[in-house]
This record gives sequence, structure tokens and C-alpha cells, in this order.
Amino acid sequence: MDSGVVDVAIRRLFPGACTVAGRAYEVAPEGRFWVIPGRRGPRWIVPQNPRHGWPALKNWRPYHPSSRRKWALLTAAYRTGNLGHVPGIEALGVAGEAEWSRLGWNGAAAPVPAVYIGTPGPAQKAVATLVAGDTRTPTSVVKAPLGPRAAGRVLREAEMLERLAVEKPGMAPRIVCADRKRGVTVQEPVAGRLSGRRLSGAHLAWLARLHGGDGETALAVHVERLQSRLVALDAANREASDQIARTLDAIADPATLPVGWVHGDFSPWNLKWQGRGRLAAIDWEAARPDGLPLQDLFHFHFVQAFLLGTRSGLKSFSTLPPALSQFAESAGVGAALWRKLLLFYLAEAWVERMEEDEPDHAAFLAARIAQELAEPT
Repeated sequence: MDSGVVDVAIRRLFPGACTVAGRAYEVAPEGRFWVIPGRRGPRWIVPQNPRHGWPALKNWRPYHPSSRRKWALLTAAYRTGNLGHVPGIEALGVAGEAEWSRLGWNGAAAPVPAVYIGTPGPAQKAVATLVAGDTRTPTSVVKAPLGPRAAGRVLREAEMLERLAVEKPGMAPRIVCADRKRGVTVQEPVAGRLSGRRLSGAHLAWLARLHGGDGETALAVHVERLQSRLVALDAANREASDQIARTLDAIADPATLPVGWVHGDFSPWNLKWQGRGRLAAIDWEAARPDGLPLQDLFHFHFVQAFLLGTRSGLKSFSTLPPALSQFAESAGVGAALWRKLLLFYLAEAWVERMEEDEPDHAAFLAARIAQELAEPT
């Protein structure tokens, strides 16, 4: 177990003078947890009492088949009280009385957190779902930075959620409070089961509501902004960087397009079904109010293609399913602009991945750009 990451997560998520205890059995039952490891360090810190942890875990799902099988076994062991017998699982005790009121908590019984530890890296964060100790229902979500760049992202999400509450009410969770000094935020939980990997009409309808607005922009404006970021980027892969520069020069279209909100990480693991075809989204750290149309749609396909090894499902405009072509046309996008917007998405995503020092993802995107450019228009 990476005790450093766990210690930091406990200090930042548990308000007050809470510390990691030497032996879990030395603390009160509500302070006893299991640490579930991932491939690159701790992944979950869950209450040893499954009645407190299961309400936060039951709607979570991995997407790789092997991960799904492993998760099914782990959760079965957890719910039957046998998780401590699984190899690699470690016990953890948290000593001290947390001052949950500092995070906006006003319940009768103290909450018990179930903590998800994000992927290691500069933007790594811990996300805790607080489960009410008496009703055993999730009541709030706490986000705390672990990596050096995480605090800025967590606080930026809070700013975006505050704007969305005014401009797009009901489409994003409400911010409860934000500790800007510590980079810790609290927001309402989003109920529901995670979305599947296939894009549906409900996904498209949700995207249309999110992006819809009265403003206008042009691809050329966004190209100019991205060119400035590209120039400032000290790219190790000069060949790919030059290819991106040439691509941006070629797609700088001045045609008027609608401007609107973009989620920024529109992917199955950030989307939840809430019944009756209603969709909700979490993780708004990459959201922006001045985005181009179709960018979330492209991300939905290409992020799965990279992380899960699937095909993007996006062919030429003329071979798109009717629902997709109608969705694009409703945003004023025809065949020529579709390809330019897709290339812009790939170029911007490449710059972002290089800025975040994610060379494998950047290489995937560069290869997709080369593939797109090699295909006849």
C-alpha cells in the first residue's frame, strides 16, 4: 500500500485532527476501513462495515471485462464481510473525531466516507462519498487534491458548477461549499447507475440541451487560440507538432457556428442514468462555456477508443447513422465542417495530453490525425 497517498487523502478528506492509526482494531468501528489496491497504488478506501460503504459503491462499474470480473468478486466479498481475507487488501484505522460541519455537514449522525483514489499523476485527487451513518444514504461528495495540479482543477470545477447552476439549472450537481485554501470542495451527489458505452438518443438530447445557447463563434477563432498553446508547448515530438500546426492552418474556417457549454470529459464513466431516460453528468473539471459544437460527441468516442481499445465509430459524414447526422445538422454542421471540427478535437486533445505529460494518449491522437488526413475527403 502506498501509505503516503493514503495519509494525504485521510488528512485532506477528514476535517479536523484525524490521523491514520497504527492498528485498525484500536479505533472505533466507524473509523475502520479497508484499502483496495489498483494496478498503480490504492484505488478505494471503504468502510469495513459494508452497510456504510455499499451505498456508495453499488452504482460504480469498471468497463474492461477483466476489471468487471475482479470487481464482482471484490464486491461480493465485501458485502458478505469477507473482504479482509482477499490477498492485497489491507486494514486501515482513522483516529480522531472528524469535524464534518466544516464540510457543510449538519446531519444527526456523523457520515462515513467511501473514498475513490484517482489515477496517479499531477492531477490525482481523492473523491469521497459521504454516507449518512443513520440512514445509510449518500449525502454529499468531497473532492480533495493529491497531486500538485489537482487543487486548481477541483476549484475550477466548483466555479463551473456555480455558473452552470445559473445558466443551465438542473444539468449539473450543486456546490455545497469550497475550501479554496485547501483546494477541497463539497457537492451534491448524483444518483443513478453509470451509463453504458453506446451512444443513445438520450445522450444526444442531453448534449443539445447543454450546448444550446444564443452566442456565435467560428472555428478560426478557436484555431488561433490553440495555435498559441501549440507554440508555447515544448513538444518532444516535433514531427507530430508540425503536423498539428499544418492541420490547424488547413481547418481555420471563418464560418459562423453556435457557441455553448461543453462538458469536456463526456464519457460513460462520467454519465449516470436516473430512470425514465434521464441522463446526469459528473466530473465537470474540464467544462467550459465557450466551446464548439460536437466536441463532447467526439470525445465520447475517442476516449473509449484509447482507454478501452474500441473503434471510434465515427466514419465519414456521409456514412453516419441518421441520428448523428441529424444531430450535427441541427448544430449547423455539414460534411465539410464535421471533418474540420473532428480534426480540431483531435488537435486540441493532443495539445492537452502533451501539456499533461501523457505521451501514450498523445501518440494515439497523433496517429488518428494522420489517419484522418490520409483518408480522402
